[in-house]
Amino acid sequence: MENAIVKINPTEYGLTDETAARIEAQFTPMLAKMTELESEYNVILGLNVEDPNTAKLAKDLRLKYVKVRTGTAEIHKVQKAFFLNGGRFVDGWKNAQLFASQGKEEALERIEKHAENLERERLEKLQQLRVALLAEYVENASELSLSGMEQDVFEAYLSTKKQQYEDRKAAELKAEQDRIAREKAEAEEREAQRLENIRLKEEADKREAEIEAERVERDRIEAEKEAVRAKRNEELRPYIVFIRDYNGTLNLDEDDYQKELSGLEIVAKQQWDYDNEQRRIAQEKADKDAAELAEKQKEIDRIEKELADKKAAEAKAEADRIAAEKAAKLEAEKLAKAPIKAQLTAWVNSFQVPAANIEHEKKVLIEEKFNRFLDWAKSEINNI
Repeated sequence: MENAIVKINPTEYGLTDETAARIEAQFTPMLAKMTELESEYNVILGLNVEDPNTAKLAKDLRLKYVKVRTGTAEIHKVQKAFFLNGGRFVDGWKNAQLFASQGKEEALERIEKHAENLERERLEKLQQLRVALLAEYVENASELSLSGMEQDVFEAYLSTKKQQYEDRKAAELKAEQDRIAREKAEAEEREAQRLENIRLKEEADKREAEIEAERVERDRIEAEKEAVRAKRNEELRPYIVFIRDYNGTLNLDEDDYQKELSGLEIVAKQQWDYDNEQRRIAQEKADKDAAELAEKQKEIDRIEKELADKKAAEAKAEADRIAAEKAAKLEAEKLAKAPIKAQLTAWVNSFQVPAANIEHEKKVLIEEKFNRFLDWAKSEINNI
C-alpha cells in the first residue's frame, strides 16, 4: 500500500487487504492534503530567509501542517479504538506522517523565527559590549539590563558613572594628600612640644629643690601634730557622722575636746537606736514589696506565656498556609502538564454552588439545573 508521501505494507501488521483498505480510506484525505502542502513547502525553502514575508509564509504553512497532524491524530484515535490488530497499522500511519512532517515543521519554524533569533543575538552582543564599557566604573555591570537602553541613554549613563568614578578617585587622592600633610604638621608640633617639656622640667627640678628644705621642716612640725590627730581620729571614728566641724574638733584644746567627745557619745547612742528601729520598719516594708512584686511577676510570666503560645500558633498556621499554597501550586503545575481531558475534568470538578440558608423552590430548581450542567460538562469531556 503506497502513497506519494509515505509507504506502509499492511502484511507486516497481519491485516487483510480489505481491512487495510478500509483503514487507509480514513487517512486518504489527510494524505491528499499532505501532497498539496508538499509543493508549498518546496517553494518556501527556495525563498529569501531575510525577507519578513518569508517568515509569515513559513508560519502559515507550518500551522497547516499542524492542522493535518492533529487531524491525523484524531483519525488515529478513532480507528485504534475499533481495531485491535489494526491499531498497530494505524500507529504506522501516524508515525509515518510524523516522520514526513515533523522535520518540515521545525525547518519552517526556523525560517519563521529567523528575524527574531537575529534580534536576540544582536541584543546579547550589545549587552556584552556595554558591560565591557561599564565594568571599570560599576561593580555589578554584568547584572544590569543594558541592551534595552537607547544609545543616547546608555551613553549618558556611562558618562555619569565614569564621572562619578573619576570624582571618587580624585577625592581619594586629595584625602591621601591631606592625611600626609596633617601627619607632617602633627610631627612638627610634637617635636616643639618635646622641647618645651624639657625646658619646663628643668625649671620644675630647680623649684622642687628649693621647696624640699621647706617641706622637711614642715614635716617635722606636722609629725608632732599628727600624733595627736591620729589618737583623736581613732576616738572620733565611730561618731564622724555626728561631727559638724571635724577639723575644728581635732584641733580643740584637751579639756574642750573631752567635753565634745562625751556629748558625741550621747548623741550617737540616741541616733543608733533610732536607725535600728527604722531599718526594722524598712525591712518589713521591703519584704512586703518583694512578695507583691513576685506576685506581679508571676502574672506577667503567665501573660507572656499566653502571648508566646499565641505567636507559636500563628506561626504554625502561617507555615501550614504556605505549605498548602505550595502544594496547590505543585498540583496546578502537575495538572498543567496533564492531558487536556484531565485538565478539563479538574476544572469542572472545581465548580461549586455556594451554600445558602434559603428555603424556596427556586433554590432547589437552580441546584438541580447546576447538577445537570455538571453532568453535561463531564459527558462532553468524556467524548474528547
